[in-house]
This record gives sequence, structure tokens and C-alpha cells, in this order.
Amino acid sequence: MDAEQKFIYVSSLICEPIRAKMLWNLLDGRAYTAGELAIVADVSASSASNHLSRLLGADIVKVEMQGRHRYYSFSNPEAAYMVVALANLANNNTGTKSKMRNITSGIKYCRTCYDHLAGYVGVSITEALEQKGYLKKN
Repeated sequence: MDAEQKFIYVSSLICEPIRAKMLWNLLDGRAYTAGELAIVADVSASSASNHLSRLLGADIVKVEMQGRHRYYSFSNPEAAYMVVALANLANNNTGTKSKMRNITSGIKYCRTCYDHLAGYVGVSITEALEQKGYLKKN
């Protein structure tokens, strides 16, 4: 599969609404069972398993066994960054910068995404560090 075909394949997987909901939920960096992700996506457990199987096949998520439970999480940081990048692209066109100031809880307010702090809190800390001169924009 060449690069263009792989891009089309991966983007079709992550942009399907049920899988997008599951991937969005994984942004907090924790691992979830198929049942938990089914609840988030509002689908049956068997449907969730089918969607997760496709994401596993594309190396977007990984699964770890703990006893009889299977826990799903992003397979690598790049997979999580891909979801965050799509979320940022979607938010750039809606004028949400001013709306973010009113968010006081939830995933848009503060979350961790693998190795970084994200959401309103992450942006606020970064902006404060830039204003104090501890960080410089490129």
C-alpha cells in the first residue's frame, strides 16, 4: 500500500463517527475496555469490538490483557496527536477561542494526552510561560 492509499485508509477509519467517539475518549491517556468504549460511543459491545478490531489492524490502538479483561489505548503518541490535530482543525473554523474562556470542566478544560497537558489549562500555562519569557514562539 503506498502512502496515499494508507492515508486514505487510516483517515477513513478515524473519521467514522463511532470510532471518532472512541478515540476522543482515549485522549485522557487511560486504557478502556470495549464495554466502556461501547457506552461512550452508544453502541453494542459487539459493535464496539468490531470497530476496535479495525483500529487494531491499522495500529491506531493497542490492546493489553489483564486477567479476562482487554484494555484498549492508543498504540503510540502519534495516533493520539492525529486525533488532537483533527480536533484543533475542527475548532479553528468555529471561533471557539472566545468560547474556551467559559469552559470550567471536562475534557476541553483540562486533560493529559500522553506526554503533554492539553485543553484550556494547557494552553493557558503555555501562554503564561511565553508572556514571562520562559518560552519563545518559533
